[in-house]
Amino acid sequence: MAPDSPLIDTLAELPMGAGGHAPTERTRRQVLFGLLLLNLLMAAVCAALLLSSRRSEIADAKAQTLNDVRLTEQVASALFDKAAIALGAVGVQVERQLGGSGLDAWILWSIVDAQAAQVPEIQRIGVFDARGAQLCGVPAERCQRLDIADRDYFQRLRDHPDDPIKLYGPYDIRTDGRPALVLARSMRMPDGRFAGVVIAVMPVERLRALVSTLRLGSSGSVSLRTADLALLLRQPELTGPDAAAAGRKVSDQLRAAIAAEPGEGVYRAVTASDGVDRVAAYRRLGKHALYVIVGRATGDFLTGWRLQVAWTTGFLLIFAVVSWQLARATSSNLREHAQALRLYDEAPCGYHTLDPSGTYLSINATELAWLGCSREEVVGKLKPTDFFTDEGRATFAANFPKLERTGQIEGLDLDLVSRDGSVRRVLVNATAVKASKGGLLHSNSVMYDITELHAARTQLRALALQQGVMLDNDLIGIVRLKNRRILWKNQAMDRIFGYANGDWNGMPSRDLYLDDESHRRAGAELLAALEQGQVYRCQLPMRRKDGSPVWIDASGASLGPDTGEVMMLLADITALKAAEAERLRAASLEAQNFQLRETNRLKSELVANMSHELRTPLNAILGFGQMLESGSVKPDSPKFAGYISRIVSSGKHLLSLIDQVLDYAKVESGKMNFDPEPISVPHTLHEVVEMLQADSASRQVAVRVDVDDGVESVITDPLRLKQMLLALVGNAIKFSHEGGSVDLRASVVDDAFWQVDIADRGIGIEEANIARLFSPFVQLSSGSTKTHGGTGIGLSLVRLIAQAQGGRIEVRSQFGAGSTFSLILPRDLGERGGQSALVD
Repeated sequence: MAPDSPLIDTLAELPMGAGGHAPTERTRRQVLFGLLLLNLLMAAVCAALLLSSRRSEIADAKAQTLNDVRLTEQVASALFDKAAIALGAVGVQVERQLGGSGLDAWILWSIVDAQAAQVPEIQRIGVFDARGAQLCGVPAERCQRLDIADRDYFQRLRDHPDDPIKLYGPYDIRTDGRPALVLARSMRMPDGRFAGVVIAVMPVERLRALVSTLRLGSSGSVSLRTADLALLLRQPELTGPDAAAAGRKVSDQLRAAIAAEPGEGVYRAVTASDGVDRVAAYRRLGKHALYVIVGRATGDFLTGWRLQVAWTTGFLLIFAVVSWQLARATSSNLREHAQALRLYDEAPCGYHTLDPSGTYLSINATELAWLGCSREEVVGKLKPTDFFTDEGRATFAANFPKLERTGQIEGLDLDLVSRDGSVRRVLVNATAVKASKGGLLHSNSVMYDITELHAARTQLRALALQQGVMLDNDLIGIVRLKNRRILWKNQAMDRIFGYANGDWNGMPSRDLYLDDESHRRAGAELLAALEQGQVYRCQLPMRRKDGSPVWIDASGASLGPDTGEVMMLLADITALKAAEAERLRAASLEAQNFQLRETNRLKSELVANMSHELRTPLNAILGFGQMLESGSVKPDSPKFAGYISRIVSSGKHLLSLIDQVLDYAKVESGKMNFDPEPISVPHTLHEVVEMLQADSASRQVAVRVDVDDGVESVITDPLRLKQMLLALVGNAIKFSHEGGSVDLRASVVDDAFWQVDIADRGIGIEEANIARLFSPFVQLSSGSTKTHGGTGIGLSLVRLIAQAQGGRIEVRSQFGAGSTFSLILPRDLGERGGQSALVD
């Protein structure tokens, strides 16, 4: 065990017998008993940590599973809502025709096909009259002439035509027998009579994309079930002859959980369909009678914990063995410790320990003698730099950060000046001791007196200058050439290139190069350097005798114009090149690790921001809703309409936050669609200003619009343009001073692009923060210093939408004076319409 071990330090403080003999038998028993207690305590602590770790793993799995099921439910609800919108559009158009001159069979198929094409999960949309017979368009050949009068959804909507659009089923499709869900809506005549139904058929298999995107481990599962828990689909699919029967099985824990919490919940059970123990979460799809169930197998997420158990067990066994060996060595270690302290103090080299500020914490007698000071004068009061020359202090200051960064310094040459003025040359090696969190606790240093060595080294340098290039060594290859043929070489050339001593005489230098081109280029560079009176220096790959490459650091100089000879020094730096490559790889890994940590931090900030932003409108909705529900505010009261308005306003704000997050996910994944059409730029800008009228009026901010000639009309997606402008103009208003102004100016960039400048005279942005402005989930004020609301993805979403259209966004700002955001977009979105395709 090392002499500076804390345990040995403790043992050394035990009482010694007369004459410095070993501890008594009683003392040894105390030590053994203490080691036994330490082992028991270690086992108890490890057991507690393992139990806590297991509970934490299960809790994390539950939280992750609940997040997964919520995400899947949101995607599924959005799909069904989109299908309901398409179905409603068909119903409205058919009702309008029925209330007018009658159904136009020539356009029926185009109406149906246009809406069905918007939702790939819809197999077909059908229109049926009040008797359940299918209404057919032209050509009639594609009409299946179905009759749905016997279907429960038809009968339900016929008897209750005011029912909203909702899902029914599953049913077996009559044309192909496959199971499908039906989304149905009633139609009414202008006089209110039941006119029939419109249905959208959604094969269950087309919904598989809803449950196939999650990454749940090798044994995870996700399924879609009806309200009575009948299985619609499952990922992975159940296989085998008993797959159908297994799909009908549902665990008692799931039934009990849904009975207690119908909306959503988390439970742990052995899945009835495949017998796998899972932590599962379920969630009802809003107004639809469907459940999404996501499960993570304990065998997947507890794998790391089981490995931790194995390592901990091994650690405890090793700890017990080490304790036993330590008990055997206790007596000898106690004696050896005192001897080690004497050796430390009387060593021929200096030892010292420094705190993070560089002040002595401890120092041995040898170094004290060099300094000419007592221990009391040095420890806790002085620093090594107090005894260095100015040059030494500068060298130490330049290298101390390296000690903090890398944990080690080797071969630091310094002059040490004692109190009496004598100077000795010392070589310092230092090692940092860091805390668990990375902070520097102290440093341990060894100081060697190399005064004589330094003097000898100085003399050798002078001698080396005299001998010059004739120095022969086994480290640096030296060769003398004439007309690019070798006249003489040293021993290191044999080692570096692998040739025998007799191979070199008259050898052309071409044999040492990889190819003709590298030989020609090196000769040209050498000649150019020599003609200018310079020393030639380069690093290049060359070739050994066996054909293997070797990296060489080459230096060349002329031996005189009369001789025509050149002396080359060749150093093998292959290992250094490999080490540099490894260092670059390590630096790359460190950069990636930093990026991962930064991403996790930003995600945590997003969760905190979203929690705050969502809670505010929800509290308003619940608060005013509960007041209305309690009856304390009568419908005829003036407050009643105000409360209703606040509820609607908060709901719209909440929907806006959710849409913002969903749009960010769409555009980032390249799934945002664009629908370009000709628009009036002045009309659109004024429309955005009107939409933000309430915000600008509340802050007394004037918003002005200016449109240059030549950009009155462009072809773009009006919805996405308004979305970006609302975010940018809304920010400009929010960060403007009360009574300030915001200017919107549209202008032509060139034949292909136009731009909108949004300029405010508000608080502005610090230069250091502009680089972070468009980073996702980042707010320039957050936590306890957060001064403005928002999710932190507004500007990032604007940038992504602009880039997806082939545009960009730029910003200029002066802190305290205001900012200008420039949104630059194509004048004709053209073929860019459709799905976005982002490129990082």
